[in-house]
Amino acid sequence: MYKWANWIEGDNWQRLLAEVCNRLSFHRFEHTKRVVDVAKQLANHYKIETPIVMLAALFHDYAKELPKEQMRHILLENDREDILALAPAIWHAPVGAYLIKDIYPFGEDIFDSICYHTTGRNNMTDIEKVTFLADYIEPKRSYPRLDEIRKEAWINLDYAMYMALNLNLEKLIINDFLVAEVTVEARNYFLTKRSVSQ
Repeated sequence: MYKWANWIEGDNWQRLLAEVCNRLSFHRFEHTKRVVDVAKQLANHYKIETPIVMLAALFHDYAKELPKEQMRHILLENDREDILALAPAIWHAPVGAYLIKDIYPFGEDIFDSICYHTTGRNNMTDIEKVTFLADYIEPKRSYPRLDEIRKEAWINLDYAMYMALNLNLEKLIINDFLVAEVTVEARNYFLTKRSVSQ
């Protein structure tokens, strides 16, 4: 815990905030701050390591506003041609994870939380779930059925993930977008967990 706590204290945290701020538009940075706040609250609620969650939330959109061609180049450099076939709107998640991995010694927990914060995946850790859901439910988000997911996020992380992934899949199908296999697998994983727990 100590090594993570150092990153979110005093000047260290202010430097990280400044770095992310410099990479993002005002609108995107304000969104990021809200995600950090929600992630911190959820982490405290579920007794998850708050510093790790805050770092993952801070950097979750680190690559969001990079030019598409730059993101394409980074994905190809990391042998992620599979991502290129999907909607460009999700490219920033793995791209951001690779960029952060090259800069900071944050480790796999934060890498995976950033990488899968748009798609989800099987066997997500609680840190990954909180990062995903904090981004999904932050206060300025507004779309149908979101309030139900917001409420569930404070009751059961797994069921909130199932609800969010279902809604994502519906939107992707309605709009004729390709669906990442990892998202379908994640939805089925959380459905199975729900069935087993009933």
